[in-house]
Amino acid sequence: MSTKTNLKRIAAVAALALALGGLSSLAAQASAVTTATLNGATTNTSVSLTPTVSTFTNLSLAAGTNDSVYTIMTSGVGSVFYPGTAPAGSTLQASGNSEIWSNGTGSLGSTPGATVGSAFSTNSTLTFSAFSQSAGVETITVYGSNNGVADPALTYTLTWGAAPTVSAANSFVAANNAADIAAGTVGTTAGTLKVNSASADTGITVVGNTPNVLAGGAVVGLYNNAATPGAVTTDTISASVAGSGIVTISNASFSGAPAVSGNVTLSGTSVAGRYVVTSSATQFAVVKLYSDGTSGKSTVTITDATTGTVIGTFTVMFYSTNVASLVATTNYSVPLGVSAGVLGGFTAKATAGFTGSTGVLSSTLEPVTVVAKDSSGNVIPSVAGISVTSGTPSVATVSSTALWDSVNSVYYPVITPVAVGSTVLTFTDTATGLVVAKTTVNVASTVVSSVTGSSDAASYGPGVKVTYILTAKDSAGNAVADGSYSDLIATAPSVNFAVSGSALPGVSSAVAGTPAGSTGPIAFVGGVNNSSLYAPISSADVVISGGLLGAGSDVAVASHGAKISEVDFTVVNPADTAANAATAAANEATDAANAAVDAAKAAGDSADAALAAAQDAGGKASAALAAVTALTQQVTTLLAKIAAISVTLAKISAAVAKLAKK
Repeated sequence: MSTKTNLKRIAAVAALALALGGLSSLAAQASAVTTATLNGATTNTSVSLTPTVSTFTNLSLAAGTNDSVYTIMTSGVGSVFYPGTAPAGSTLQASGNSEIWSNGTGSLGSTPGATVGSAFSTNSTLTFSAFSQSAGVETITVYGSNNGVADPALTYTLTWGAAPTVSAANSFVAANNAADIAAGTVGTTAGTLKVNSASADTGITVVGNTPNVLAGGAVVGLYNNAATPGAVTTDTISASVAGSGIVTISNASFSGAPAVSGNVTLSGTSVAGRYVVTSSATQFAVVKLYSDGTSGKSTVTITDATTGTVIGTFTVMFYSTNVASLVATTNYSVPLGVSAGVLGGFTAKATAGFTGSTGVLSSTLEPVTVVAKDSSGNVIPSVAGISVTSGTPSVATVSSTALWDSVNSVYYPVITPVAVGSTVLTFTDTATGLVVAKTTVNVASTVVSSVTGSSDAASYGPGVKVTYILTAKDSAGNAVADGSYSDLIATAPSVNFAVSGSALPGVSSAVAGTPAGSTGPIAFVGGVNNSSLYAPISSADVVISGGLLGAGSDVAVASHGAKISEVDFTVVNPADTAANAATAAANEATDAANAAVDAAKAAGDSADAALAAAQDAGGKASAALAAVTALTQQVTTLLAKIAAISVTLAKISAAVAKLAKK
């Protein structure tokens, strides 16, 4: 027997359709045929497929010359369809839930085939099809037999899955400025068509005063949600505008297909409107946005019009060139006497905008910036002119006209510092002379005379973030220039208590870690540097001290080695307070208990004395009682005698009265 399983794909869709007859109308698509050979092998490799629901998956079984009969069984979702006529020289018959394919043309019975034990020929192949309308797993198992000896089974495992659909995540909308969207060749540099987000244009702004001016656009590509995203070519694409502008849309094809590369060809371009759709189904489209004579933000939404799936958006800002407002802002102070933004151990915060700077535009703003806006509040990048004047030329002079910073989309004056102090800068729209903005800028020293420490509170809870503040001033008590100081601290301040997350400044140097323990330059804005640490968990009196200034050129000679003032704060842990209160209460209770014991002893002594006095008084009371009793008897006797005398007197009175009548 052969020990090799032969797996191959052949294009037999047409042949299968003939074999299946009317069944071919059940699905719009069918896969290529997957053929497996079963030839009495001791082992057989299973076949695993991942077909899409509602499509036919075509399978073939190539008979081996060692086998005479095959039994095919199926389980799980879906159904299996067999041809109405068996391959030449064989018999095909259903048997319960199984299909039996036997060599020979006789009737099937206990001994399959016309000739007992005869094997298939080398060119005998059975082609059949699987179909499912629901997702799930279908298992087709084939058992072979050679003269009654069973082969190991061969299994087709079909995992039916939903058909891929368009995916916004896998599709793309690549924005292009006006010059790029008009280009005919795909690329990543200016003047070429951008087709991915990495090279796409952003922050597109266009004058909106004149209608029908090309402002920009986007290249759109549709892909599905398959594991390996595939092209979606059956859907149309739409574009809609919210805000200013109108759009057109065109079908697009690329000479570098299937990759989105090479030259682009547009076809079926729509008329301009607020909502447009490609003229036919397409995977790629190019959308172009035009001005409509109004200013404002334009948001263009790209949608798969067939499914309603939003693919993405791009925005363009249309602005008017008529200035309605100017807003001036002071961002940093201007350092005095620097060269290329550096003076000794000092490096300026700003990289442009003042004489002595490097003049290189970066994301860091200039010391003073101005924003011009139209009546709709849109930033204007192409003002005819913004004039600048300095109120105090003895402190600083300025260029007569503000310059445009294309990195940050702001205007800025070039300031020449003259002396430490402040001056008011005035900006005016030269087109009308009516729109004005003002701001005050400081010219500051880069030499530090004192550094004081402080904290943002006097007391903290346990584990609370503490802001440690260093304030640097020049010899006149003014805040030093905004920038970094690399020679400022020679000895770093330290904490007397264990804290966590400490980011206190260390020894300052041009490069962190050199020397060891250095935290690099120390940055100040407005004369202030903030760092942090976290308060201890337990109650404590925390002290930050020991910091000393260095002897570099950014420290005044008189302040070399000067101390950074000490910072004190307390940490109060409620748990510690409660424990202390409980201890105090326990001590008071103990004292009260001892006093009660002493009082009890004193009360016992008093009780003994009272008992003795009571006993003595009892004897005296008995004698007094006897005397009273005797006296009472005497009084009783006397009263009886008095009563008798009273009776006698009454009789005498009566007798006297009788005598008087006679």
